[in-house]
Amino acid sequence: MIAKLVEAEQPYEAIYAALANRFGEHFLQRLVVADAAHTDIVRGKITGSVKDVSESGQSVAGVTVKVLAYTGSDTVEEGVSETDADGAFEVSDLPVRGVSAFRVEAGYEGVDYQSPWLVLTPGAAQTEVTLDVRATTTDTSAITVS
Repeated sequence: MIAKLVEAEQPYEAIYAALANRFGEHFLQRLVVADAAHTDIVRGKITGSVKDVSESGQSVAGVTVKVLAYTGSDTVEEGVSETDADGAFEVSDLPVRGVSAFRVEAGYEGVDYQSPWLVLTPGAAQTEVTLDVRATTTDTSAITVS
């Protein structure tokens, strides 16, 4: 898959994301640390929405969304937003140095959810993500094991 992305001259961000997905956070850590030598800082933005994908499929208002940045050895909170009536959020002014990795996290009905790692670069300093959440239940008839 990665070779196909390179052969197709896909953007660096797509290749990086495929490598991080294939080799995991250890690879991501090494790449982010190696790329930290870039001193130019661009301000990035992550927009998105929180949707309840259980039965309703509705957008979820009033959820606190955090954006965490991966620093090479740890994660640091870079911004917080609350979803509006349409379930939408925006976190801007994110520091983007070379290749930068971010994750969106939110809690809904006592359960924590997180996005996959999102990659921003100075040339592509914004992205959009949908965080799918599910309503909780105590109804054991709703549980299916397959």
